[in-house]
Amino acid sequence: MRSGSTERRDSESVRSCATSHLRSSAAMLAIVLLAVTPYLQTLGFSFLAWDDDRNVYANPWLLSGHWWQFWTQPYYGLYVPLPYTLWAFLRLCSDQPGLFHAANVVLHALNTVLVVLVIRRLLAYGEIKLERSVLLPALVGGCLFALHPFQCEAVAWVSGLRDLSSASFLLLSIVIFVAPAVRRPTHGVWAFVSFVLSLLCKPSAAILPVALLCLNQVFMRRTAKDSWLFLAPWFGAATMVAIATYMIQVETILPEQALMGFMQRCWVALDSLGFYLTRLVVPLFHAADYGRTPEVVVAQGSWLYPGIGAIFVVICVVAFLTKRRNAMLGGLVFALVVMLPTSGIVSFAFQRISTVSDRYMYLPMMGFALALAALTRLMPTKLQVAALVLCLPLGLAAATQARSWSNDADFYQAMLANNPTSFSANSGLGTVALGRGELQKALGYYEVALAQQPINVLALANLGLALGHLGRFREVVERVAPFIPDEAQIERSPLSALAIARMFEVVGFAQVQLGQVIAGLAAYLRARDLDPTNPAMAANVAALQARQQPK
Repeated sequence: MRSGSTERRDSESVRSCATSHLRSSAAMLAIVLLAVTPYLQTLGFSFLAWDDDRNVYANPWLLSGHWWQFWTQPYYGLYVPLPYTLWAFLRLCSDQPGLFHAANVVLHALNTVLVVLVIRRLLAYGEIKLERSVLLPALVGGCLFALHPFQCEAVAWVSGLRDLSSASFLLLSIVIFVAPAVRRPTHGVWAFVSFVLSLLCKPSAAILPVALLCLNQVFMRRTAKDSWLFLAPWFGAATMVAIATYMIQVETILPEQALMGFMQRCWVALDSLGFYLTRLVVPLFHAADYGRTPEVVVAQGSWLYPGIGAIFVVICVVAFLTKRRNAMLGGLVFALVVMLPTSGIVSFAFQRISTVSDRYMYLPMMGFALALAALTRLMPTKLQVAALVLCLPLGLAAATQARSWSNDADFYQAMLANNPTSFSANSGLGTVALGRGELQKALGYYEVALAQQPINVLALANLGLALGHLGRFREVVERVAPFIPDEAQIERSPLSALAIARMFEVVGFAQVQLGQVIAGLAAYLRARDLDPTNPAMAANVAALQARQQPK
């Protein structure tokens, strides 16, 4: 028979376990509430012309119900069919932006929970001599991940679903990978499937196998043979995606950026790392367009950001090579590895606007959250609570930052305030003014935008549209027609076809108004050929041909 003392110990163990589960559940509920609170306001936000048009509300494949086409071919320089499939499903429920914003908020809350789980499991591997609970430090790291203004772009922007969904599958893969029972075959399969799904959301997820090797080196210490065997299929899938992405995006990368030397790329990458670290510590002045293109960074020649980035790289490399179980340095190593694909070390399409962007920091924030949690774990309990409280004001900063994503006017004004020479801000505000009928104001914005990019086809088309509304048809022909790309240029840049079609349309309209009917009809026909799914283009041709028919 069992003694009374044994029964009491068993009873106390059960009560302790129940209390622990209750505490963990309450903590997870609290972190979810913290994650969603700054972004509940986004449920009333609009779609933005900052890619939400071509991705969601004006996407021809979504509007026609042909969502399956995203699985058969790239769309606008990326093969990411899973987010588009999710958007197609959401459109079946509603075409209002609130539902799409709600999906982002839910994914962000899910990702925050997954980050807390990852941190708790990793801290259990590292620094095992410390007996303090890892729950409170994990919550501190979770707060940093959930509330830092870096996360605002991915959550408040409908198109940020690509970053959020990719992060969800990546974090799920990491949760499985760091589990003690990961050697079970079924666990490995599910982790790999989750990784493949993340690749179908965002190609930069291909760096995950390298990041997992680093986590293993710092935390789990499984043998190199076991890790490589486990991750071999991951590296195969990542390599295939990297090659495919390069082949797809090669036409969207500016030639001057593609031809940059290796040392210049390293300089740009260090500048990006230093820039991100500065914004991480001082979470102010976040923007959607920082204007830090490779050309700008190289021309400036400043050592500030590259110097900070270089120090960060040295710390991470030394931490990795010393092979010490240091959870804080392990988090920094993870962040560095995940940041590399979009640091500028390799060229990518968005670099024509800026190498750095807040959404590229969404997943790396897990590494910094892990580092902060590890540092917090070394503190007494009162200081841990203080660290948690100090993270809360980040939520206020994130909520304030989120307001700039509410509509096109506020969005582009905020962008202009942070980057007065931004082509995107001036072009976007020109379109806002044009929609309001403020034609002279629109012309002013377009002139500033074209001073930055004189041959941008979309800005030229919009400039011609504004001039046409003012009745300045001769100026339309003189200023827009000479910059219409020739057939060879159109063939090299098929993604610009719709904007070039608009150029032909506005020039054709101006030519007709000037009595140049034959030239105008030719321009309309070319616009229709470039944008065959647009009924307005076909209607222009039909109307003009009808006018030419003998009565």
